[in-house]
Amino acid sequence: MWQGWFVRKRLKHYIAFSCYLAPQIVGLGEAPKEAWKRYVGWQMSTEEAAKKAYEAVPKLKPGEYSGVLISPWEWCPVEPDVVIFFGNASQILVIVTAYIYDKGGTLSFSANGIGTCAGAIIVPIKENRPNIVLPGNPKVLFLPSDTDLLCGIPGSLLESMLKGCSSFTREEVAGILFSGSR
Repeated sequence: MWQGWFVRKRLKHYIAFSCYLAPQIVGLGEAPKEAWKRYVGWQMSTEEAAKKAYEAVPKLKPGEYSGVLISPWEWCPVEPDVVIFFGNASQILVIVTAYIYDKGGTLSFSANGIGTCAGAIIVPIKENRPNIVLPGNPKVLFLPSDTDLLCGIPGSLLESMLKGCSSFTREEVAGILFSGSR
C-alpha cells in the first residue's frame, strides 16, 4: 500500500511548505510581485509568454478556503473536495471512461507546465469535473514514474464514477490498473 503524509496548512505556514505560487493558486495569499518572471529563460522564452502562461493558471478567489488539508485518502477525516490520483495512461483512461460513461462526449484538459497543482485541485473544484494533468515541476518531487499523469476528481463525483466503472468487467479493470506497474 502507498504510504503518504497528512498535512494541514494555514496561510502563514503554507509558503514555506510548497511552491511560492501555491498560496495564490489556492486563494490563501498573494504570489510575489511579477512572479511570472521566474519562468523566463527556463520554461518560457519571453516575459510576454511567461506572463500569459502564468495568468492562465486557474486560481481560487482569496478567502474562498481557509486552509488546505493534504492526506492519504484512507486517513482523510473529512469528505474531500478533490481526490488526486496518479497513474499511467491506461489507468487514467479508466477514470475518463468512468466519468463519461453516462454523459457521453469527451473530457478535455489543457496544460502549460506551470501550476500543476492548480490543474489537479482548482479545475475540479471550479468546474465540477475531473481534470487530467501533465505533471510539471512537482513531478520531480512526488511521482514514482516518468510516465505518470495526475487526475484530480471532485469528491462529490466519486460515487457516480465508481458506477461508471461497472462498464468494465473485473478482469478488464484489473488488467488495466495493474498493467505496467509490476
